Amino acid sequence: MREVTIFRPFCHDPVARDPRVRIFWKRSSLSGVKYQADLTGNEKVKLYWHDEEVIGEAYPKKNYTRPEPRAPTAMDVNLLLSLLHLAQKNNTNVLWFRSFRALGRETKTRLIPQHYLRCARDAFRLWQLLGISWPYCNMPPPIKEVRRDETRRGGPLRPLEVVIHEKWLNEIKRTKRTAVTVQLPLPLQATPLNIILYVHSLGRYEKKDIDINKFTYTVSGNKQATKVTPYMPLTSWIVVKRWYEEHGGYIDWKRAPYHYGLDAQGKEGLVPSRTFSITSHRKPRAKILKEPIRWAKR
Repeated sequence: MREVTIFRPFCHDPVARDPRVRIFWKRSSLSGVKYQADLTGNEKVKLYWHDEEVIGEAYPKKNYTRPEPRAPTAMDVNLLLSLLHLAQKNNTNVLWFRSFRALGRETKTRLIPQHYLRCARDAFRLWQLLGISWPYCNMPPPIKEVRRDETRRGGPLRPLEVVIHEKWLNEIKRTKRTAVTVQLPLPLQATPLNIILYVHSLGRYEKKDIDINKFTYTVSGNKQATKVTPYMPLTSWIVVKRWYEEHGGYIDWKRAPYHYGLDAQGKEGLVPSRTFSITSHRKPRAKILKEPIRWAKR
């Protein structure tokens, strides 16, 4: 099992969003920053879309169909965490890959083969231009530079060099005591991915009495989900529970069915509860074989 260590704000206030969630960008007066926005669902997190002139080699915009600027998706977060895992494993911020196919094999993120090349290039462009700011933690774009060996143009392979910004690795080392260990790969849906990161950031403490509407809006940024009262992203939680079970962990939650309050007509009585609590959870761990391996006789 692959594990990556990341500083706590990245997990407690996750940034992945579904592409359909709208982010309200505005022009920025900061030096080197073209646009800035508050993360939909969590206004404590700020997004900064840097100007292309202040970064290294970025892929041309004409090759992409996604609107820019944009927020990271679950695929983008999976690729970033996989790159950080390789950087921590090799104790370096410069990573070499033989090609984009080799990148998919080594990071184990090639889950959508027919669109992987375009998604990987789009993710590289995003992490070269997007800076994120949490309370008391302001981080630049995590990928400092992406280079291709132009001398091998036309050949079968063009070695790919990815340079990760030193501040990301230094921040992880600086906050080692409070850092969070995350198991990879994570789901490719934004809401389940954010729930897993949030639960990992809780540590030994059990979170109780979480407002359903507020929690749903924080991890998904979807206003339509909070209009239904009460609402709980049951489908996303089923994906989360299945992910924990597949990786050797578990998670249980409980929701109070009713409480006294005012209904939609303003009458006092029993109404469905708006709160739930995570009663217990255990982080995934390496699977232990129940039976010893039997080697075939020659």
